[in-house]
Amino acid sequence: MLILACIALGSALYRWRGHGKVSGPRWLKLSLAAAFLALPAALQCPLWLSPSWDGLIALAGFLAALWGLSRGHGEFMDLTHRYGSGREEEDWRWLPRLLPIRDRYWYEFAALAVTGLAATLGPGLALVLLGDWTGLLLAASGLLKSVAYAIGWRVAKGSRACEIGEWLTGAFIGLGVGIALG
Repeated sequence: MLILACIALGSALYRWRGHGKVSGPRWLKLSLAAAFLALPAALQCPLWLSPSWDGLIALAGFLAALWGLSRGHGEFMDLTHRYGSGREEEDWRWLPRLLPIRDRYWYEFAALAVTGLAATLGPGLALVLLGDWTGLLLAASGLLKSVAYAIGWRVAKGSRACEIGEWLTGAFIGLGVGIALG
């Protein structure tokens, strides 16, 4: 039941984070999504009981998630369907050197995986450093962002495809959080 709740919460938070038309300040959306990702590490070391290195590790996981979630991915989310902005993402201008993939579809697919990993790697590694190896699954859940958007484009087109991609990305991340909490 916990895993299903995490899937639902992750899906809702990630969609809310990405949907500009749904009310709420951007900092709040990003902070809640990052807190959800860092929850397993935070529960390993309650900061309110005794500040320690473990607490700093959990905080670093939260800050890394916050950074990763705040990076753009608009140019990649269309998977060559010409729905994106048509410009390279400023946050990821170094990515073509890391991913020298000629085929644009597979480049954008890999870029989405990198942007998903950017959000989940910090909290996952924080959990591993705290002694819980399920953090590796939490970190890996971000890689499924590319699969989520590919499914979205397979099922729908345009903004609807991206919406489905956001819901599924959040669900995959929620699955990672749920496994780590379980």
